[in-house]
Amino acid sequence: MIANPVARRARLVAGYNSNMGHFNRSFIRLRTNNGFKTAYNFYHSNGGRRVFPFTYAHYLKIERGGSLPNPSALAIMLELLRRKISARERTELMRDYLRDLSGDDAVYDKLFAPLISTSGASAQESALPLILGRIARNLTPAQFRAIVSSPEATGCFMLLANVPDPLSVDKIAEYIGSSKAACLAAMKILRSGRVVAAHGLDRYACAIPSEQRCQLPNPLGLQPLYDTMRENIDRIAGKQGRPLYERSCSIRLRPATLDQLTHGFEETFNTGSSLSQKMMKPEPETPLYFIEARVRRLIAFPPDDTPLPKPHA
Repeated sequence: MIANPVARRARLVAGYNSNMGHFNRSFIRLRTNNGFKTAYNFYHSNGGRRVFPFTYAHYLKIERGGSLPNPSALAIMLELLRRKISARERTELMRDYLRDLSGDDAVYDKLFAPLISTSGASAQESALPLILGRIARNLTPAQFRAIVSSPEATGCFMLLANVPDPLSVDKIAEYIGSSKAACLAAMKILRSGRVVAAHGLDRYACAIPSEQRCQLPNPLGLQPLYDTMRENIDRIAGKQGRPLYERSCSIRLRPATLDQLTHGFEETFNTGSSLSQKMMKPEPETPLYFIEARVRRLIAFPPDDTPLPKPHA
């Protein structure tokens, strides 16, 4: 039987490759290990088409092994996992991505296999993020908007997400230093966003089970909401809290060095999450803290194409 050259060309143009199927399995494993149980949940809880550089139909094609994302799209997909993947996970994903890109094991072995490190990461390095990812409840942008809709909404949610039992609105207002009326108004919005649930008359609890870990959306496309959240936290903390540690600096780094630095931040947050006392009743010995780390690029230096001055004769 003679192959149809038109059909073959169409498959190549569409990026179809019958040997693909490594990358999609690796990414699905990463997705599920980070609390996104379905493709729909991962795509839409991260902002959908407003954030992803392709439609949901195309994302399904990627997950089914019918297409590979381009490198810039892959970088966005990794960022939307909401945690830094370990060195071993990154190596395995890149190996499978390049294997599918090659379309042939022999081509991969010749071009890319020698470049891929097989050292990976230790089991100890990747165990904690994996455990925390499996108990994560990834909040949607709509839920995040409800949480930052007012200082009281932010304070109420962060309080209820860190205690095991329902609290009365009077006690909530006392804890966050606000009025009962303002807290009730915030609860109405939080309930509509399905992040808080009522438990009897004027008693509320976090709608996410206390054994799970609430994870905010990635800042991609949502930076104004994060700015609002910080303003809300400043107002709530300003009533009862105080800064306990603050340090900042400006520093020039290579991107690879910065990646190492932020990986250290990630390990610190994972350790903090593993030590959380949220299953204990509120006590003086376990205050609620807000901890954050931010890295912002201040100045990017363009290539210097100016020729050097000629030395004097």
